[in-house]
Amino acid sequence: MKTIYLAIFSSLVISACSNSASNDYVGKWVNVKSECRTFEIEKNGANFLVKVSEPSMFSRELKIQTVPASLKDEILRLEIPGNVVALSFNKNTGNLVTPKGDYRRPTEKDKACQIPTTAEPIKLPNPEDYRNKP
Repeated sequence: MKTIYLAIFSSLVISACSNSASNDYVGKWVNVKSECRTFEIEKNGANFLVKVSEPSMFSRELKIQTVPASLKDEILRLEIPGNVVALSFNKNTGNLVTPKGDYRRPTEKDKACQIPTTAEPIKLPNPEDYRNKP
């Protein structure tokens, strides 16, 4: 009988520990250097869905994609097409550590992401200024 109770207790402890690690990741995250780079992580059964928002490199738009992720050895692995990105939770700072920098929980003081919608026109020199004048 003690063996059964011990087995049940052990499985509950292991399950509680894994839930604790997974709960560290769930929620909204903002890049510490750019409020336009964000993660929104939610549980999806035993795995996760991560909504990644970041400015596009080639246009003045916010690129948003949702990617699956899984937790293994307290590391969240995002399965971006052609790549796997590892995210880890730093218990000392409370930040999410990623290859593109640290992310933190948003606060009320955070500004909304501001991506300029219009570009400054490029001023080209007037060709007449370069012609030889008599």
